[in-house]
Amino acid sequence: MKTVLSTLSLLLFSAHLCAESPVWKVSKGEHSLYLGGTMHLLQKSDFPLPQAFENAYKNADIFVFEADEQELQQPDMQGKMMQMLTYQDGSTFRDKLSPETSQAVINFMTQRGMAVEQLLPFKPAMLAVILTIGESQRLGFGQQGVDSYFLGKARKESKQVAFLETPMQQLGFLASMGEGNEDAFMRYTLDDVENLPATLAIVTSAWREGNFQRMDKDLLADMRQTFPQVYDVIIKNRNDAWMPTLQEYLTTDEIEFVMVGALHLSGPDGLLNQFLQLGYQLEEVH
Repeated sequence: MKTVLSTLSLLLFSAHLCAESPVWKVSKGEHSLYLGGTMHLLQKSDFPLPQAFENAYKNADIFVFEADEQELQQPDMQGKMMQMLTYQDGSTFRDKLSPETSQAVINFMTQRGMAVEQLLPFKPAMLAVILTIGESQRLGFGQQGVDSYFLGKARKESKQVAFLETPMQQLGFLASMGEGNEDAFMRYTLDDVENLPATLAIVTSAWREGNFQRMDKDLLADMRQTFPQVYDVIIKNRNDAWMPTLQEYLTTDEIEFVMVGALHLSGPDGLLNQFLQLGYQLEEVH
């Protein structure tokens, strides 16, 4: 999971940000927004969510998410996903991985009762997601997370919602993971999946406490060192792409509640540190 979700110690991260909330208020002058670090998968025991989320929700006018998860589930998007994340020339992941790594992947799938033959055409990036989500669900982490909970709530209450990315952009990020370094990527993924119980315990605890420094130290630092290209694609580059939009929000009269994966708030490239370096006022929400 470190491979996909997991940035060096927070040398640039002010001690001012070592707080105890996953939700922050960002402001400049009279304009403000709420920024919440989320978990995409949660256990039933993680509900109710930290009160900070509900408090920010009550005070916000517009609700902003990474992408429309519901649109990603539409048949046409599922078809596009299959085109982008499977080999279309008859190849299988066995053709792209070393015999040892390929056999290790197959052994893991067999142990988990997965249909190996059906998964052969998938690219390593998609295999990593399938293995990680499957193992997460086996450990009791269901489909609903903070994002899906509040997206459903906002739509049910006819609130205004917006998204930072399109589904196709997210598929593009996913498809590029491990590209050109598939064998090492899959070996690392298998190691991550084996350590997933401990990883999920760390990230869930740190998320609820708002301990983004711990997330960076225990999760993202490893990705930065081992797979810097993956880190850039799914963390740094996306944060940098979002910042102009978030800064634009801070010129409007409406109050936005922006909810993105907690790792996007963590580390020297995290959104909180970027706002801090730009001189915005940051205040934790309880």
